[in-house]
Amino acid sequence: MTTRQGLFPIFAILIEFLASIFAFPASEAQARALGNWYDMGWVYRKKITIVYTNVSETLTNFTLLVSVTDTNLINTANGGHVAQSDGGDILFTNPQLTKLDHELEKYVDTNGQLIAWVRIPILSSNVTPYIYMYYGGKDPSNQWNKTNTWETNAVMVQHLAETAGGKHYDSTANANTGTVYGAIMGVETGKIDGADSFDGVNDYVNAGDGASLNTITTLTLSAWVKSSDYSSYRDIVIKGQTSYNGSYILRQTWGGNGSSEFKLGSTGIGYQNPSVVWNGTWQFIVGVWSGTQLSFYFNGVSVSTPVNYAGPIPTNSSPLYIGYCPNRGTYFHGSVDEVRVYNRAWSAGEILTQYRNQSSPSTFYNVGLEENAPRITLINIS
Repeated sequence: MTTRQGLFPIFAILIEFLASIFAFPASEAQARALGNWYDMGWVYRKKITIVYTNVSETLTNFTLLVSVTDTNLINTANGGHVAQSDGGDILFTNPQLTKLDHELEKYVDTNGQLIAWVRIPILSSNVTPYIYMYYGGKDPSNQWNKTNTWETNAVMVQHLAETAGGKHYDSTANANTGTVYGAIMGVETGKIDGADSFDGVNDYVNAGDGASLNTITTLTLSAWVKSSDYSSYRDIVIKGQTSYNGSYILRQTWGGNGSSEFKLGSTGIGYQNPSVVWNGTWQFIVGVWSGTQLSFYFNGVSVSTPVNYAGPIPTNSSPLYIGYCPNRGTYFHGSVDEVRVYNRAWSAGEILTQYRNQSSPSTFYNVGLEENAPRITLINIS
């Protein structure tokens, strides 16, 4: 006859056997304690570690471009681990597991291509920053928050990624929607995703005359540009009636060779190096007005001596145009991507960091291996 004491080892062995077959999901509290996990409703995550030497200075509210193609991010219906076909279960957290605001610009469920913008409250240049990307979520609601991804000083963010419907939608809360005339929408392979292609004849985008475009006290105006020629003045972004005296202008100019220019009113600052600027490749052009000075940046680097301009910015009722100057009747010839207007002067360090992130995402950060949500098993109690 088997004694009660003799049953305990047998019972413990049975428990261990069952535990080897079955593992039980931890509760959210257990998961945080055992595995530092955001929420047990999400099965997978990857750590995205930013190469801190790419961050020129510690930045606040930096919107990070995450651009990857990863077979783990294929939709579950196609053999991957993302639960929703639109990528709605993908989310990002900081190291403390606080969810970060993000905008999903593109997700392809069949190959795992992801293009997302993630707002990081503090991006350190002194220690290695990292965030987590979670996916495989059970919550059916979409996890993105597009307008909160962009800080309140962001007046207009146009990805120019839409391919149909004749509209480009502002990602900020200001709703400075662009109406497309003639340009080929979003089909051109852009620097980030899709970009608009302008034929130099009659293509442009009209983003309207919203109040936020007319109440700017300091300014950053930026775009990725690929020009096809420099045979004429060709405005990339203009708020104003003319290339001589608008509110603010980012343009390609002509004077026997190519150059680019940033202007407020009739005061401008430019950069001339046509062999580099207009060579048929993508260039990151940024104009900054601090409230007292104009500065011009090309591919992340200051390329001209600042020009004094005390302001204010001239106001007018003209729409903001991309690729067109109404007074001259001239049109940009080439491709434009990622047009941004900020009511804030970006610092030199921020511009360089943005350039590094957007020009080469794969070298800006490292994406770690896939991790599974922690699970608990029955334990031997003998």
